Amino acid sequence: MKNICCNKMVAISKKEYDYYLELQRKDTPMKKKYMDNNNHCPVCNYVVDNAVPTQKYCDRCGQRLK
Repeated sequence: MKNICCNKMVAISKKEYDYYLELQRKDTPMKKKYMDNNNHCPVCNYVVDNAVPTQKYCDRCGQRLK
């Protein structure tokens, strides 16, 4: 059996790294903004929780919500 080491460095491009950071930001829960008697996504200001149960993700941009 070969020894598998998990500490190896993997080179990725700048584009892949930026995409990874974007996914990481989207997966971080953010508090909804309340304005105009509705809850809005903090990133794109899309109305969430309008006549539906509480949403965990924004329908427009995919941001995770608290």
